Amino acid sequence: MNETDDQRQIRLEKQKHQSQSRRAIKTEEQRDNRLQNNRERIRSIQANETEEQRQTRVGQQRERSQTNRTKKKLEKHASDNIVVEPQNIDMQLNETEEQAHCDDDNMTDLTQSKNATNTKKCSISPSWPEAISRGLKETRLQRPYGSKKIEKNTDLKNS
Repeated sequence: MNETDDQRQIRLEKQKHQSQSRRAIKTEEQRDNRLQNNRERIRSIQANETEEQRQTRVGQQRERSQTNRTKKKLEKHASDNIVVEPQNIDMQLNETEEQAHCDDDNMTDLTQSKNATNTKKCSISPSWPEAISRGLKETRLQRPYGSKKIEKNTDLKNS
């Protein structure tokens, strides 16, 4: 019986698929057998252990559990900080923009602040926000006093 190349390819593909599925079933059965044997081995070891060995084993399990819980909490806290911190930086930036006047000094401070937040977003953020620059702090602290002096001077002149 002569088969064409197409028929031969189809037959070979079917054989390949069947052998793969047999192997998958076989490996699944082997895995189940291995797990079952492991469970039985652990049960027999635990049945034959002394009270002191049992206490040691339970203590080690407790330590591992506590370590895993702590590690999970720290990872969650770190991921929460990474998500929350860019939002905090954006809010701080928005507050800064609202307070800023359009003079050159303030615009350079604002630009530097924006550049700092953009670089901050690109890298993995630490848990603390970036420090506010000294120049920005001083201009913010001086601004209310300067505006009050101007208002007082205009009030004195009007009186």
